[in-house]
Amino acid sequence: MDSFIDSYKLSEPIELVNQLKTLLEADFPDKFELKEYEIDDLIFREGQSNRILYILLSGTIELSKYNKSDIPVKVDWIRPGSLFGVLSFTTGRSTLTFAKAKSKSEVLEISLPNFERIRKESTVFYDVIGQLFIQNLIERYIHVVSIHMELDELHLELQKERNNLKLTLGELQASQERLVNQEKMAILGQLVAGFAHEVNNPAGALINSIDFLSSDLPELLKIIPTQTIPPVDAFNWGIQQESVSTLKTRELSKQLEQNYPELERSVIRKIAQLPKQVVETLEQEFKASIKKGDITELLKIINLIELGIAFKGMNVSARRIAELVQSMKNYARQGNAQLEDTNIKSGLNDTMLILSNRLKKRTVILDLEDVPETQAVVGELNQVWTNILINACDATSDGNRLKISCGELNGLIWVQFEDEGPGVPDIIKDRIFEANFTTKNSSGHFGLGLGLAITYQIIKKHNGEIEVGRSKELGGASFTVWLPIQQGF
Repeated sequence: MDSFIDSYKLSEPIELVNQLKTLLEADFPDKFELKEYEIDDLIFREGQSNRILYILLSGTIELSKYNKSDIPVKVDWIRPGSLFGVLSFTTGRSTLTFAKAKSKSEVLEISLPNFERIRKESTVFYDVIGQLFIQNLIERYIHVVSIHMELDELHLELQKERNNLKLTLGELQASQERLVNQEKMAILGQLVAGFAHEVNNPAGALINSIDFLSSDLPELLKIIPTQTIPPVDAFNWGIQQESVSTLKTRELSKQLEQNYPELERSVIRKIAQLPKQVVETLEQEFKASIKKGDITELLKIINLIELGIAFKGMNVSARRIAELVQSMKNYARQGNAQLEDTNIKSGLNDTMLILSNRLKKRTVILDLEDVPETQAVVGELNQVWTNILINACDATSDGNRLKISCGELNGLIWVQFEDEGPGVPDIIKDRIFEANFTTKNSSGHFGLGLGLAITYQIIKKHNGEIEVGRSKELGGASFTVWLPIQQGF
Protein backbone atom coordinates (compact mmCIF):
# COMPACT_ATOMS: atom_id res chain seq x y z
CA MET A 1 0.00 0.00 0.00
CA ASP A 2 2.79 2.38 0.91
CA SER A 3 4.61 1.74 -2.34
CA PHE A 4 1.43 2.38 -4.25
CA ILE A 5 0.90 5.72 -2.51
CA ASP A 6 4.53 6.67 -3.01
CA SER A 7 4.34 5.82 -6.68
CA TYR A 8 1.13 7.80 -6.95
CA LYS A 9 2.73 10.85 -5.39
CA LEU A 10 5.52 10.76 -7.94
CA SER A 11 3.19 10.59 -10.90
CA GLU A 12 1.28 13.49 -12.41
CA PRO A 13 -2.06 12.73 -14.17
CA ILE A 14 -0.70 13.59 -17.62
CA GLU A 15 2.27 11.27 -17.04
CA LEU A 16 -0.10 8.47 -16.04
CA VAL A 17 -2.22 9.08 -19.15
CA ASN A 18 0.85 8.95 -21.38
CA GLN A 19 1.90 5.68 -19.70
CA LEU A 20 -1.58 4.33 -20.25
CA LYS A 21 -1.60 5.38 -23.93
CA THR A 22 1.82 3.78 -24.54
CA LEU A 23 0.67 0.56 -22.87
CA LEU A 24 -2.54 0.40 -24.91
CA GLU A 25 -0.79 1.13 -28.22
CA ALA A 26 1.77 -1.59 -27.52
CA ASP A 27 -0.41 -4.38 -26.05
CA PHE A 28 -4.04 -3.56 -26.88
CA PRO A 29 -4.14 -1.49 -30.09
CA ASP A 30 -7.62 -2.70 -31.01
CA LYS A 31 -9.19 -2.19 -27.57
CA PHE A 32 -9.39 1.65 -27.57
CA GLU A 33 -10.04 4.65 -29.83
CA LEU A 34 -8.39 8.03 -30.17
CA LYS A 35 -10.88 10.69 -31.21
CA GLU A 36 -10.49 14.35 -32.03
CA TYR A 37 -13.24 16.87 -31.24
CA GLU A 38 -13.61 20.37 -32.58
CA ILE A 39 -14.92 23.35 -30.56
CA ASP A 40 -18.57 22.84 -29.40
CA ASP A 41 -18.61 19.20 -30.53
CA LEU A 42 -20.96 17.22 -28.29
CA ILE A 43 -19.27 14.17 -26.71
CA PHE A 44 -22.25 12.80 -24.77
CA ARG A 45 -25.69 14.05 -23.77
CA GLU A 46 -27.25 14.48 -20.35
CA GLY A 47 -29.40 11.56 -19.24
CA GLN A 48 -28.09 9.00 -21.74
CA SER A 49 -26.68 5.54 -20.99
CA ASN A 50 -22.87 5.52 -21.03
CA ARG A 51 -20.58 2.47 -21.49
CA ILE A 52 -17.42 4.40 -22.39
CA LEU A 53 -14.58 5.69 -20.17
CA TYR A 54 -13.29 9.01 -21.48
CA ILE A 55 -9.69 10.14 -20.85
CA LEU A 56 -8.69 13.62 -22.01
CA LEU A 57 -5.28 13.74 -23.63
CA SER A 58 -5.28 17.38 -24.77
CA GLY A 59 -7.67 20.33 -24.98
CA THR A 60 -10.52 21.33 -22.66
CA ILE A 61 -13.89 19.68 -22.02
CA GLU A 62 -16.78 21.45 -20.29
CA LEU A 63 -19.46 19.59 -18.31
CA SER A 64 -22.84 21.36 -18.08
CA LYS A 65 -26.35 20.60 -16.83
CA TYR A 66 -29.74 22.05 -17.80
CA ASN A 67 -31.67 23.88 -15.07
CA LYS A 68 -35.48 23.91 -14.69
CA SER A 69 -35.68 26.64 -17.32
CA ASP A 70 -33.72 24.50 -19.80
CA ILE A 71 -30.76 26.83 -19.60
CA PRO A 72 -27.32 25.11 -19.53
CA VAL A 73 -25.33 25.73 -16.39
CA LYS A 74 -21.59 25.02 -16.28
CA VAL A 75 -20.75 22.62 -13.44
CA ASP A 76 -17.14 21.56 -14.17
CA TRP A 77 -14.32 21.62 -16.67
CA ILE A 78 -11.88 18.81 -17.50
CA ARG A 79 -8.16 19.34 -18.00
CA PRO A 80 -5.73 16.98 -19.77
CA GLY A 81 -4.94 13.86 -17.74
CA SER A 82 -8.46 13.68 -16.27
CA LEU A 83 -11.20 11.09 -16.62
CA PHE A 84 -14.83 12.02 -17.31
CA GLY A 85 -18.07 10.10 -17.63
CA VAL A 86 -16.74 7.96 -14.75
CA LEU A 87 -19.90 7.85 -12.60
CA SER A 88 -22.18 6.64 -15.37
CA PHE A 89 -19.47 4.28 -16.66
CA THR A 90 -18.89 2.56 -13.29
CA THR A 91 -22.48 2.53 -11.95
CA GLY A 92 -24.50 2.05 -15.12
CA ARG A 93 -26.62 5.11 -14.31
CA SER A 94 -27.54 7.73 -16.87
CA THR A 95 -25.15 10.64 -17.34
CA LEU A 96 -25.78 13.60 -15.00
CA THR A 97 -24.31 16.17 -17.37
CA PHE A 98 -23.49 16.71 -21.01
CA ALA A 99 -19.92 17.13 -22.30
CA LYS A 100 -18.75 19.56 -24.98
CA ALA A 101 -15.31 20.35 -26.33
CA LYS A 102 -14.39 23.96 -25.55
CA SER A 103 -11.22 23.76 -27.63
CA LYS A 104 -9.78 21.29 -30.12
CA SER A 105 -9.42 18.17 -27.99
CA GLU A 106 -8.03 14.62 -28.22
CA VAL A 107 -9.86 11.98 -26.17
CA LEU A 108 -8.89 8.36 -25.48
CA GLU A 109 -12.05 6.24 -25.26
CA ILE A 110 -12.34 2.68 -23.86
CA SER A 111 -15.63 0.78 -23.98
CA LEU A 112 -16.76 -1.19 -20.94
CA PRO A 113 -16.21 -4.67 -22.50
CA ASN A 114 -12.69 -3.72 -23.63
CA PHE A 115 -11.96 -2.15 -20.24
CA GLU A 116 -12.84 -5.44 -18.51
CA ARG A 117 -10.63 -7.51 -20.88
CA ILE A 118 -7.63 -5.21 -20.52
CA ARG A 119 -8.02 -5.08 -16.71
CA LYS A 120 -7.95 -8.89 -16.50
CA GLU A 121 -4.95 -9.27 -18.80
CA SER A 122 -2.70 -6.44 -17.58
CA THR A 123 -1.80 -5.71 -13.97
CA VAL A 124 0.15 -2.65 -15.13
CA PHE A 125 -3.03 -1.24 -16.69
CA TYR A 126 -4.89 -1.96 -13.46
CA ASP A 127 -2.27 -0.07 -11.41
CA VAL A 128 -2.13 2.91 -13.76
CA ILE A 129 -5.89 3.22 -14.16
CA GLY A 130 -6.28 2.88 -10.37
CA GLN A 131 -3.90 5.76 -9.81
CA LEU A 132 -5.82 7.83 -12.36
CA PHE A 133 -9.10 7.11 -10.60
CA ILE A 134 -7.65 8.10 -7.22
CA GLN A 135 -5.99 11.19 -8.66
CA ASN A 136 -9.26 12.27 -10.25
CA LEU A 137 -11.20 11.63 -7.02
CA ILE A 138 -8.74 13.77 -5.09
CA GLU A 139 -8.98 16.58 -7.64
CA ARG A 140 -12.76 16.41 -7.66
CA TYR A 141 -12.81 16.49 -3.83
CA ILE A 142 -10.50 19.52 -3.79
CA HIS A 143 -12.72 21.12 -6.40
CA VAL A 144 -15.85 20.44 -4.30
CA VAL A 145 -14.18 21.91 -1.20
CA SER A 146 -13.15 25.04 -3.11
CA ILE A 147 -16.69 25.41 -4.45
CA HIS A 148 -18.08 25.16 -0.92
CA MET A 149 -15.63 27.81 0.27
CA GLU A 150 -16.62 30.07 -2.59
CA LEU A 151 -20.27 29.46 -1.82
CA ASP A 152 -19.65 30.31 1.83
CA GLU A 153 -17.93 33.57 0.89
CA LEU A 154 -20.74 34.33 -1.51
CA HIS A 155 -23.27 33.59 1.24
CA LEU A 156 -21.46 36.00 3.58
CA GLU A 157 -21.46 38.68 0.89
CA LEU A 158 -25.14 38.10 0.21
CA GLN A 159 -25.86 38.31 3.93
CA LYS A 160 -24.02 41.64 4.11
CA GLU A 161 -25.95 42.88 1.09
CA ARG A 162 -29.20 41.67 2.65
CA ASN A 163 -28.42 43.53 5.89
CA ASN A 164 -27.49 46.64 3.93
CA LEU A 165 -30.73 46.38 1.97
CA LYS A 166 -32.67 46.03 5.23
CA LEU A 167 -31.01 49.15 6.59
CA THR A 168 -31.63 51.00 3.34
CA LEU A 169 -35.25 49.85 3.29
CA GLY A 170 -35.69 50.99 6.88
CA GLU A 171 -34.20 54.38 6.05
CA LEU A 172 -36.43 54.69 2.98
CA GLN A 173 -39.52 53.78 5.01
CA ALA A 174 -38.55 56.28 7.69
CA SER A 175 -37.96 58.95 5.05
CA GLN A 176 -41.27 58.13 3.39
CA GLU A 177 -43.11 58.36 6.70
CA ARG A 178 -41.39 61.66 7.48
CA LEU A 179 -42.42 62.98 4.08
CA VAL A 180 -45.98 61.76 4.68
CA ASN A 181 -45.98 63.45 8.07
CA GLN A 182 -44.61 66.67 6.64
CA GLU A 183 -47.23 66.57 3.90
CA LYS A 184 -49.94 65.99 6.51
CA MET A 185 -48.65 68.89 8.57
CA ALA A 186 -48.53 71.10 5.47
CA ILE A 187 -52.11 70.17 4.57
CA LEU A 188 -53.17 70.63 8.18
CA GLY A 189 -51.56 74.06 8.17
CA GLN A 190 -53.46 75.01 5.02
CA LEU A 191 -56.73 73.71 6.47
CA VAL A 192 -56.18 75.51 9.78
CA ALA A 193 -55.24 78.73 7.99
CA GLY A 194 -58.35 78.48 5.81
CA PHE A 195 -60.55 77.70 8.79
CA ALA A 196 -59.07 80.55 10.79
CA HIS A 197 -59.67 82.92 7.88
CA GLU A 198 -63.31 81.86 7.57
CA VAL A 199 -63.99 82.04 11.31
CA ASN A 200 -62.17 85.33 11.71
CA ASN A 201 -64.79 87.35 9.84
CA PRO A 202 -67.89 86.29 11.84
CA ALA A 203 -65.88 86.42 15.07
CA GLY A 204 -64.77 89.95 14.26
CA ALA A 205 -68.34 90.98 13.41
CA LEU A 206 -69.57 89.47 16.69
CA ILE A 207 -66.93 91.34 18.70
CA ASN A 208 -67.80 94.63 16.93
CA SER A 209 -71.47 94.09 17.75
CA ILE A 210 -70.66 93.39 21.39
CA ASP A 211 -68.44 96.49 21.56
CA PHE A 212 -71.34 98.53 20.16
CA LEU A 213 -73.79 97.02 22.67
CA SER A 214 -71.34 97.59 25.53
CA SER A 215 -71.51 101.34 24.95
CA ASP A 216 -75.16 101.67 23.91
CA LEU A 217 -77.03 99.02 25.89
CA PRO A 218 -76.63 100.70 29.31
CA GLU A 219 -78.18 103.87 27.85
CA LEU A 220 -81.10 101.86 26.45
CA LEU A 221 -81.63 100.14 29.82
CA LYS A 222 -82.15 103.50 31.50
CA ILE A 223 -85.54 103.90 29.83
CA ILE A 224 -86.85 100.60 31.29
CA PRO A 225 -89.17 101.54 34.18
CA THR A 226 -88.32 99.94 37.54
CA GLN A 227 -89.60 100.89 40.96
CA THR A 228 -86.66 99.69 43.02
CA ILE A 229 -83.20 98.78 41.61
CA PRO A 230 -82.01 100.73 38.52
CA PRO A 231 -81.91 98.51 35.40
CA VAL A 232 -78.26 99.41 34.68
CA ASP A 233 -77.25 98.22 38.16
CA ALA A 234 -79.00 94.89 37.64
CA PHE A 235 -77.40 94.53 34.21
CA ASN A 236 -73.93 95.27 35.63
CA TRP A 237 -74.48 92.71 38.38
CA GLY A 238 -74.87 90.13 35.63
CA ILE A 239 -71.76 91.32 33.78
CA GLN A 240 -69.74 91.12 37.00
CA GLN A 241 -71.07 87.65 37.85
CA GLU A 242 -68.37 85.10 38.68
CA SER A 243 -68.49 81.35 39.13
CA VAL A 244 -69.97 80.21 42.44
CA SER A 245 -69.26 76.93 44.20
CA THR A 246 -71.90 74.28 43.46
CA LEU A 247 -71.95 73.30 47.14
CA LYS A 248 -72.62 76.88 48.23
CA THR A 249 -75.36 77.19 45.59
CA ARG A 250 -77.15 74.10 46.96
CA GLU A 251 -76.87 75.33 50.56
CA LEU A 252 -78.23 78.78 49.67
CA SER A 253 -81.09 77.24 47.64
CA LYS A 254 -82.22 75.22 50.67
CA GLN A 255 -82.11 78.31 52.85
CA LEU A 256 -84.08 80.42 50.35
CA GLU A 257 -86.73 77.67 49.95
CA GLN A 258 -87.26 77.74 53.72
CA ASN A 259 -87.39 81.53 53.90
CA TYR A 260 -89.47 82.09 50.75
CA PRO A 261 -91.78 79.15 50.06
CA GLU A 262 -93.81 81.47 47.81
CA LEU A 263 -91.08 81.45 45.12
CA GLU A 264 -90.80 78.78 42.45
CA ARG A 265 -87.74 76.56 42.53
CA SER A 266 -86.48 77.90 39.15
CA VAL A 267 -86.49 81.46 40.53
CA ILE A 268 -84.74 80.36 43.74
CA ARG A 269 -82.05 78.56 41.68
CA LYS A 270 -81.34 81.75 39.70
CA ILE A 271 -81.07 83.85 42.88
CA ALA A 272 -78.84 81.26 44.62
CA GLN A 273 -76.26 81.51 41.81
CA LEU A 274 -75.80 85.26 42.43
CA PRO A 275 -73.09 86.72 44.70
CA LYS A 276 -73.97 86.94 48.40
CA GLN A 277 -74.02 90.74 48.34
CA VAL A 278 -76.53 90.78 45.46
CA VAL A 279 -78.75 88.18 47.18
CA GLU A 280 -78.79 90.32 50.34
CA THR A 281 -79.75 93.41 48.30
CA LEU A 282 -82.60 91.52 46.59
CA GLU A 283 -83.89 90.25 49.95
CA GLN A 284 -83.78 93.74 51.37
CA GLU A 285 -85.72 95.23 48.43
CA PHE A 286 -88.28 92.47 47.76
CA LYS A 287 -88.80 90.57 51.00
CA ALA A 288 -92.05 92.35 51.77
CA SER A 289 -93.46 92.08 48.24
CA ILE A 290 -92.55 88.37 48.08
CA LYS A 291 -94.50 87.72 51.30
CA LYS A 292 -97.46 89.51 49.65
CA GLY A 293 -97.13 87.31 46.60
CA ASP A 294 -96.09 90.16 44.30
CA ILE A 295 -92.86 89.11 42.47
CA THR A 296 -93.33 91.00 39.18
CA GLU A 297 -90.65 93.58 39.98
CA LEU A 298 -88.28 90.88 41.29
CA LEU A 299 -88.60 88.85 38.07
CA LYS A 300 -87.92 91.99 36.03
CA ILE A 301 -84.68 92.63 37.96
CA ILE A 302 -83.65 88.95 37.70
CA ASN A 303 -84.20 89.08 33.92
CA LEU A 304 -82.01 92.18 33.70
CA ILE A 305 -79.31 90.36 35.72
CA GLU A 306 -79.57 87.35 33.40
CA LEU A 307 -79.28 89.69 30.40
CA GLY A 308 -75.99 90.91 31.86
CA ILE A 309 -74.84 87.34 32.46
CA ALA A 310 -75.71 86.38 28.88
CA PHE A 311 -73.98 89.49 27.56
CA LYS A 312 -70.87 88.65 29.54
CA GLY A 313 -70.96 85.08 28.19
CA MET A 314 -71.23 86.38 24.62
CA ASN A 315 -68.34 88.78 25.18
CA VAL A 316 -66.07 86.13 26.76
CA SER A 317 -66.97 83.55 24.10
CA ALA A 318 -66.42 85.96 21.20
CA ARG A 319 -63.03 87.03 22.49
CA ARG A 320 -62.15 83.40 23.19
CA ILE A 321 -62.95 82.59 19.54
CA ALA A 322 -60.77 85.51 18.44
CA GLU A 323 -57.90 84.25 20.61
CA LEU A 324 -58.28 80.74 19.18
CA VAL A 325 -58.35 82.08 15.63
CA GLN A 326 -55.20 84.12 16.20
CA SER A 327 -53.45 81.17 17.84
CA MET A 328 -54.45 78.90 14.97
CA LYS A 329 -53.14 81.43 12.45
CA ASN A 330 -49.85 81.66 14.34
CA TYR A 331 -49.63 77.91 14.81
CA ALA A 332 -50.53 77.10 11.21
CA ARG A 333 -47.52 78.83 9.71
CA GLN A 334 -46.06 75.40 8.91
CA GLY A 335 -45.57 76.23 5.24
CA ASN A 336 -43.65 79.41 6.03
CA ALA A 337 -40.04 78.24 6.24
CA GLN A 338 -38.71 81.80 6.54
CA LEU A 339 -36.79 82.85 9.62
CA GLU A 340 -38.51 85.53 11.62
CA ASP A 341 -38.36 87.08 15.06
CA THR A 342 -40.02 84.56 17.34
CA ASN A 343 -41.43 85.01 20.83
CA ILE A 344 -41.04 81.67 22.60
CA LYS A 345 -43.63 82.48 25.29
CA SER A 346 -46.18 83.45 22.66
CA GLY A 347 -45.58 80.21 20.77
CA LEU A 348 -46.01 78.17 23.96
CA ASN A 349 -49.26 79.97 24.78
CA ASP A 350 -50.59 79.47 21.24
CA THR A 351 -49.75 75.76 21.39
CA MET A 352 -51.40 75.32 24.79
CA LEU A 353 -54.50 77.07 23.52
CA ILE A 354 -54.66 74.76 20.49
CA LEU A 355 -54.19 71.73 22.78
CA SER A 356 -56.58 73.00 25.46
CA ASN A 357 -58.89 70.04 24.89
CA ARG A 358 -56.01 67.64 25.69
CA LEU A 359 -54.71 69.73 28.60
CA LYS A 360 -58.02 70.50 30.33
CA LYS A 361 -57.90 67.27 32.36
CA ARG A 362 -54.35 67.97 33.52
CA THR A 363 -53.17 70.52 36.06
CA VAL A 364 -50.84 72.77 34.08
CA ILE A 365 -48.23 74.72 36.06
CA LEU A 366 -46.71 77.65 34.17
CA ASP A 367 -43.42 79.32 35.05
CA LEU A 368 -42.68 81.32 31.91
CA GLU A 369 -40.06 84.03 32.24
CA ASP A 370 -39.67 86.80 29.70
CA VAL A 371 -36.99 85.67 27.25
CA PRO A 372 -35.42 87.46 24.25
CA GLU A 373 -36.81 86.89 20.79
CA THR A 374 -34.83 84.64 18.46
CA GLN A 375 -34.79 83.97 14.76
CA ALA A 376 -36.69 80.76 13.98
CA VAL A 377 -39.33 79.13 11.81
CA VAL A 378 -42.39 79.73 14.01
CA GLY A 379 -44.51 76.85 12.70
CA GLU A 380 -41.70 74.33 13.19
CA LEU A 381 -41.08 75.36 16.80
CA ASN A 382 -44.81 75.15 17.47
CA GLN A 383 -44.67 71.60 16.15
CA VAL A 384 -41.89 70.84 18.66
CA TRP A 385 -43.99 72.13 21.58
CA THR A 386 -47.00 70.20 20.26
CA ASN A 387 -45.16 66.87 19.96
CA ILE A 388 -43.67 67.10 23.46
CA LEU A 389 -46.98 68.15 25.08
CA ILE A 390 -48.93 65.38 23.31
CA ASN A 391 -46.38 62.85 24.57
CA ALA A 392 -46.76 64.25 28.09
CA CYS A 393 -50.56 63.94 27.88
CA ASP A 394 -50.27 60.35 26.64
CA ALA A 395 -47.88 59.47 29.47
CA THR A 396 -50.10 60.90 32.24
CA SER A 397 -53.60 60.41 33.60
CA ASP A 398 -56.47 62.76 34.40
CA GLY A 399 -55.54 65.06 37.26
CA ASN A 400 -51.77 64.63 36.85
CA ARG A 401 -49.61 67.72 36.80
CA LEU A 402 -47.67 69.12 33.86
CA LYS A 403 -45.17 71.91 34.29
CA ILE A 404 -43.97 74.20 31.50
CA SER A 405 -41.21 76.65 32.20
CA CYS A 406 -38.74 78.73 30.22
CA GLY A 407 -35.86 81.10 30.83
CA GLU A 408 -32.49 82.37 29.60
CA LEU A 409 -29.04 81.11 30.61
CA ASN A 410 -25.65 82.03 29.15
CA GLY A 411 -27.08 83.32 25.87
CA LEU A 412 -29.38 80.33 25.44
CA ILE A 413 -33.16 80.08 25.73
CA TRP A 414 -34.34 76.96 27.57
CA VAL A 415 -37.83 75.49 27.59
CA GLN A 416 -38.62 72.63 29.98
CA PHE A 417 -41.59 70.26 30.03
CA GLU A 418 -42.12 68.07 33.13
CA ASP A 419 -44.86 65.58 33.99
CA GLU A 420 -46.03 63.13 36.65
CA GLY A 421 -45.93 60.12 34.32
CA PRO A 422 -43.72 57.03 34.62
CA GLY A 423 -40.74 58.77 33.02
CA VAL A 424 -38.44 57.54 30.27
CA PRO A 425 -36.59 54.30 31.18
CA ASP A 426 -32.81 54.56 30.89
CA ILE A 427 -32.75 51.56 28.55
CA ILE A 428 -34.59 53.48 25.79
CA LYS A 429 -33.31 57.01 26.35
CA ASP A 430 -30.86 56.67 23.48
CA ARG A 431 -33.60 55.46 21.10
CA ILE A 432 -36.59 57.72 21.67
CA PHE A 433 -35.45 60.16 18.96
CA GLU A 434 -35.11 57.38 16.36
CA ALA A 435 -37.65 57.31 13.53
CA ASN A 436 -40.22 54.49 13.85
CA PHE A 437 -39.37 53.86 17.53
CA THR A 438 -42.47 54.09 19.71
CA THR A 439 -43.75 52.72 23.01
CA LYS A 440 -47.31 53.95 22.50
CA ASN A 441 -48.59 50.80 20.80
CA SER A 442 -48.04 48.84 24.00
CA SER A 443 -49.50 51.46 26.35
CA GLY A 444 -52.94 51.85 24.85
CA HIS A 445 -51.99 54.69 22.51
CA PHE A 446 -51.08 54.42 18.85
CA GLY A 447 -47.99 56.04 17.46
CA LEU A 448 -45.82 55.90 14.36
CA GLY A 449 -42.64 56.81 16.19
CA LEU A 450 -42.19 60.04 14.22
CA GLY A 451 -43.12 62.81 16.68
CA LEU A 452 -39.89 62.94 18.69
CA ALA A 453 -37.78 62.10 15.64
CA ILE A 454 -39.19 65.15 13.85
CA THR A 455 -38.84 67.18 17.06
CA TYR A 456 -35.14 66.26 17.23
CA GLN A 457 -34.56 67.21 13.58
CA ILE A 458 -36.28 70.58 13.97
CA ILE A 459 -34.27 71.41 17.10
CA LYS A 460 -31.02 70.42 15.37
CA LYS A 461 -32.02 72.54 12.37
CA HIS A 462 -32.30 75.50 14.76
CA ASN A 463 -28.81 74.71 16.15
CA GLY A 464 -30.35 73.61 19.42
CA GLU A 465 -30.22 70.62 21.75
CA ILE A 466 -32.79 68.54 23.62
CA GLU A 467 -32.16 66.71 26.90
CA VAL A 468 -34.21 63.88 28.40
CA GLY A 469 -34.22 63.16 32.10
CA ARG A 470 -36.40 62.74 35.18
CA SER A 471 -38.25 65.64 36.77
CA LYS A 472 -37.00 66.33 40.29
CA GLU A 473 -40.22 68.16 41.16
CA LEU A 474 -42.90 65.95 39.54
CA GLY A 475 -41.07 62.63 39.31
CA GLY A 476 -41.92 61.86 35.67
CA ALA A 477 -40.22 62.70 32.40
CA SER A 478 -38.39 65.94 31.78
CA PHE A 479 -37.65 67.30 28.30
CA THR A 480 -35.46 70.41 28.11
CA VAL A 481 -34.97 72.24 24.80
CA TRP A 482 -32.02 74.62 24.43
CA LEU A 483 -32.10 77.20 21.62
CA PRO A 484 -29.49 79.83 20.83
CA ILE A 485 -30.48 83.46 20.59
CA GLN A 486 -29.56 83.68 16.94
CA GLN A 487 -30.07 85.80 13.84
CA GLY A 488 -30.15 82.96 11.31
CA PHE A 489 -29.10 79.39 10.51
